[in-house]
Amino acid sequence: MAFKRFRSFCEENGLQILPSKAEDIAVYFVKLSEETKGAAAVLQARSAIRHYNIMKFSNKVSPTDDPQVGMIVDSVERLWRKPVSKKLPTTVDIVKKIVRKFLGKDYLRSKGNFVISI
Repeated sequence: MAFKRFRSFCEENGLQILPSKAEDIAVYFVKLSEETKGAAAVLQARSAIRHYNIMKFSNKVSPTDDPQVGMIVDSVERLWRKPVSKKLPTTVDIVKKIVRKFLGKDYLRSKGNFVISI
């Protein structure tokens, strides 16, 4: 599916499909990331295009390995990456609340294996 999509893009724009040119792949990746609003489709397309180029021209380096294409892929991943949301650290009070909620005071005190003072 990913390579068919690339083939359609090349046919619509009069570009050579195989061997692919790094410049055409870079433009395609930017267009694809804007259409899909994510990096997953670009990563899948890179893999598919690389596969077909290597299968057809095994003695050549794949244009997806070009440094310019790599920079486009990196920027697409950075652009669509979700921000990290850090959680607050777990405190003793939070642990006590969890224990009380799920186990209760009576359960903890009835077990002779351990002692927890809450």
